[in-house]
Amino acid sequence: MRWTAPRWVVHRWWPANCPVSSAGRRRCCSRPWRRGRLYWWWRWAWRAVTGLSFERVAINLDDAPIPDNAGQQPVDVAVLPLGPAAYFSTLPVKRMLDAVRAAGIAADTSQTAGTFVCNHVFYQLMHTLAGMPNAPRAGFIHVPVLPEQQALHPLGQAMALRMQVEGVRVALQAALAG
Repeated sequence: MRWTAPRWVVHRWWPANCPVSSAGRRRCCSRPWRRGRLYWWWRWAWRAVTGLSFERVAINLDDAPIPDNAGQQPVDVAVLPLGPAAYFSTLPVKRMLDAVRAAGIAADTSQTAGTFVCNHVFYQLMHTLAGMPNAPRAGFIHVPVLPEQQALHPLGQAMALRMQVEGVRVALQAALAG
């Protein structure tokens, strides 16, 4: 299933473009940021979530519980040494959550994107936007693994791509409605 966002909405589906590694994290965060858009949207598959997970806070900490795909494992390192302790999502997380649940799709909020690659990308995004006048609203969402990935991640709960796309579509519509 494919959904095309309106031209003035930017949404990114990063898993194919941003490897789980320090180099991938730097590459994702060094891309030029577009101005004048209403929303920035990040999506990342994560085995530990059981539904769409709307992240509320990005913290200034890289503390990897396991090595990344390049074997790097930062411990207690600031994402940006002179950056603030945290940034909050500027998306209407609760409204989006309510809309997705009303559509019958599993969803929840999370108070932190963790301390691994996802948090790093989310923190860097919010830091970059904090310095922009009239910055667009931005956020981060974790999604469960796909059914075809289930064998690789047996601890997680899978969600079909069609349902993930529908959940993101409903969430984005809710965000745009207010």
